[in-house]
Amino acid sequence: MPLHYTWKKVITGALAVTLIGSSSAAVLGANPVAIYANQAVVKQATPFTDVAAGHWAEKHIAKLSLQGIINGYQENNDTFTFRPERSITQQEAVIMALRFAGLANQIDEHAMIQFTESFVVDNFYKPYIQLAFEQGLLDRDEEYQIAEDDSSKAWGSRPASREWVTKLIVKAIGEEAVAKQLQNTESRFSDAGAMDSKYIGFINAATQLGLVKGLSEDRFGPKSNINRASLATLFSRAQGHIGVEYTGQESGVISNLTEDKITLYANGKETEYSLSDATAYYHYNSESASSKEQLLEYGDVTIIARDGVARYVEVEGDVQHIKPVNGTVVHYNEAEKLLYVLVDEKPVEFKYDPSIVIENEEGTTLQISDLKRDRQVVITSDTFREEPRTISIVASSAPVVTTAKGLLYEFNNKIVTIQDDTGFVTKFLAPNTVVTIEGLNNAKLDDLLIEKDNVELSLNEKDQVTAIKVVNRQVETLAGYQAYYNEKLPEFITVSDAFGKQAKVLYFSGRTKFNYFGNNMEKDTALKMLNQNVNVTVSYTHDEIVSLNFVNSYTGEMVRWDTNAKTITMRLDGGEEVVLPYTNAPVYYKGRPAASIGDMRQGEKVTVSLNFTKVEASAIRVHVTEQFQVTAVDIINKKITMKNATTKENDYMLLDAELLTAAGGKQTINQIKVGSTVDATFVGDELKKLQTVNTSSNG
Repeated sequence: MPLHYTWKKVITGALAVTLIGSSSAAVLGANPVAIYANQAVVKQATPFTDVAAGHWAEKHIAKLSLQGIINGYQENNDTFTFRPERSITQQEAVIMALRFAGLANQIDEHAMIQFTESFVVDNFYKPYIQLAFEQGLLDRDEEYQIAEDDSSKAWGSRPASREWVTKLIVKAIGEEAVAKQLQNTESRFSDAGAMDSKYIGFINAATQLGLVKGLSEDRFGPKSNINRASLATLFSRAQGHIGVEYTGQESGVISNLTEDKITLYANGKETEYSLSDATAYYHYNSESASSKEQLLEYGDVTIIARDGVARYVEVEGDVQHIKPVNGTVVHYNEAEKLLYVLVDEKPVEFKYDPSIVIENEEGTTLQISDLKRDRQVVITSDTFREEPRTISIVASSAPVVTTAKGLLYEFNNKIVTIQDDTGFVTKFLAPNTVVTIEGLNNAKLDDLLIEKDNVELSLNEKDQVTAIKVVNRQVETLAGYQAYYNEKLPEFITVSDAFGKQAKVLYFSGRTKFNYFGNNMEKDTALKMLNQNVNVTVSYTHDEIVSLNFVNSYTGEMVRWDTNAKTITMRLDGGEEVVLPYTNAPVYYKGRPAASIGDMRQGEKVTVSLNFTKVEASAIRVHVTEQFQVTAVDIINKKITMKNATTKENDYMLLDAELLTAAGGKQTINQIKVGSTVDATFVGDELKKLQTVNTSSNG
């Protein structure tokens, strides 16, 4: 499917790597020379004369070259080659892995290094191999044994095999634990019998993580050699599993874009880079080079720069970090540059900068003075800054002038017909008609009920419908209920609370949506699941089920508990109160190993796990947020060490934790600095969120 991203346009709305073996057994005779692309001279994205524009690995070679992970070879005519089809040696693969993991600068060039007699490595690589042993990327005893078993070729200069490299890369991204778990799992490849047993778990892990696949659908080729282009591609793709800071590289959000400049917002600050005709552009879901026109303003991007010039720019997502809001103008405060808009019947203030472009629906430029009271506007703000900025304002061509009310008779994506006291009235729909049904977020036309809904139509000056509001019903949600299904009555279910006191019969329609822990599913499959998990939340209107969602836990605010009746009451984020019984529900409360229900406080946020076979709390985890100082960061093992005034230093794993900047944007472990202050949120004993705290004086 072609890409349709448009430069400078505000939008409101893991590829596997094939390790390609090489039959070449040639050994590189010279040590690689680190260089950077002279983008002003060459047209291709890399500085290597043998990697032409359009080469299948050009993107990855260009990126890793600028990151300093891979090197080229200086030829006699002062040009540089990469030799992409050459088999890479084991010692070359190790130095690339160390650079990839951000560890290469830790070598001790002056150390006296002694390997066994059979373990032969070129002098240039010795400190790197020693460091790889120390960091656990290589197992010393294992590699010594490999060298001793086959002395016909020096260990360092022998070509790296696919299975050997796979183990190296899995260790480099810190996923050795996954490999251990999968060691005894049967491989899906038909040539698994050719795999050395010590590599099977790593091959399974790399396959499961989406890093590698076979030479063909069912053949892995474990003993085949890896060429330099393939290994560069593998390391490039594996960067999503490890957080390392590379010189000149920064990831963030595009906050401004001009013909020759790009501004990146990251970690609370903006940095401007120049763009040149030779800047290389790529998109995360394509191997081919793209263009500046595919950059998505206010979208995620990674930039690698040299001397203030962006040499490599890659789009990292398809979502703009912006939020459009529909509202009605109330007042503009000229002195304070504030525009007050009525949003969902509540006044909201937006900061106004004179540089913001104001347009009407036809694209005609307006002045702030044109936004009179009651004029409809769509105001778009960014969401990546700590204090959001207004980006654009689009006003209706004229205020809403009329409304029409009646019983919904029929509709499609072009017209709507209602029946009022005078008869039938048909109106055309304006683009992006808004549907409002109380209790239903993001309502759509398909959620309307013909001959049941009384609606109010808002009409613009063209007599088109801009909004449809249902006035005679709302969508209600039942939480803390279980569902009963009788196969003899396939269109109905009975739902009741945990105590069997509040029962209701509801029916399905063709519009009913079914969801199983975040995944949409078919009706028949969903109903069969009721035998495995009875816990559901059901949204309904007029006894018709709008959606049936399976749940295994509830998160909300603790309201009260009754240790005699053995019940807890909590208020969910949607406002529903849920009463849950418990028999033996342990309470997990950070710092309180012997906590009980009586230790909880009213108003605390909790996550309550449910018994699958009945509506009953099986465990309660209290949300606790504490502030810490970071004392150590272990990137390889995804571990952080923290302390505060009341606790000593403790290690915490970050495998499942959400990592956020002070402004609320996502960050990686390598962006967390030793000495920084963080807010750590625990759910029970598990660290679930870590957010950097902005401690600067200007906030």
